[in-house]
Amino acid sequence: LAPIPTAGRADLMVRCTTPGTYSVTTFHDDDATLTLKISGAALPSVPLPTWTFAYPPYLDNLLTTTVEPACTCQSLFSKCGEDPYLGCVNNRTFHDKKSIHSIELGKVVERSSNPTEHSYHQHVYPFQFQKYSQVEQPNIATEVKEYFKFGDWHDVIQMVGLEGTVEMRFRPREHLGVLMVHCHRLTHEDRGMMAWENVYDEGEGMCDCDVREVE
Repeated sequence: LAPIPTAGRADLMVRCTTPGTYSVTTFHDDDATLTLKISGAALPSVPLPTWTFAYPPYLDNLLTTTVEPACTCQSLFSKCGEDPYLGCVNNRTFHDKKSIHSIELGKVVERSSNPTEHSYHQHVYPFQFQKYSQVEQPNIATEVKEYFKFGDWHDVIQMVGLEGTVEMRFRPREHLGVLMVHCHRLTHEDRGMMAWENVYDEGEGMCDCDVREVE
C-alpha cells in the first residue's frame, strides 16, 4: 500500500483476478492494514480504460502561477523550548485569538513547511504540492516520492528524510474565516502544534505573514 501519511486519505482501487484472501500492508509496516476476501470465478486481467479527470475550479493547476510575495509564507513545525511535549508552529504555541497568516479571498497562496517528523495538515482547502526547496532529496524513499508528485493535490503531507522544506499552493475561493493548520497526529496538535490562518473577503484584508490578533 502507498506511504499514506499519518491520518492521510487516499482513494484506493483494487483489482483481483483470482479468488482468495489477501492482506494489504502499509508502507514499512508488517501488520495488515486491511484484509480483502475475494470470491467468485477467476477473471482474466484486462487493461484499465484511459480517461482524463475533470478537475473542479478549486483544483486549478497552480504550478506556473505567479504568487505575490505577501502571500508567500512559512508554516514550520518545531518543539517549544525545553518542554519535550510542547509543540509549535512558527515558534508559537496555539493561540485562539492570534492568526499566524492572513489571506485575501481569490489570491493564490504559497506555503512552505517542514513535514519530516510531523504531518502537515490544513482544513478547508486542499493544497497543490509544488516542489522541494532543495532539489536533491537522497533520504526520501522512492515510494514516497512516487506518492507525492509535483502537481498532486493533498490535504496531508509528510516526507521522512526531507531536507529543507516543501512548497505548496492553493487559492481560497469560497470560504472566509478560520483555516486550521496543524500536525495531524492528535497528541502533537493537542500539545500546541496547531495554528490558524484567517481568510478575509476581497477588500477587507490582504495577504501577510505576520501574526495578527483577531477579536
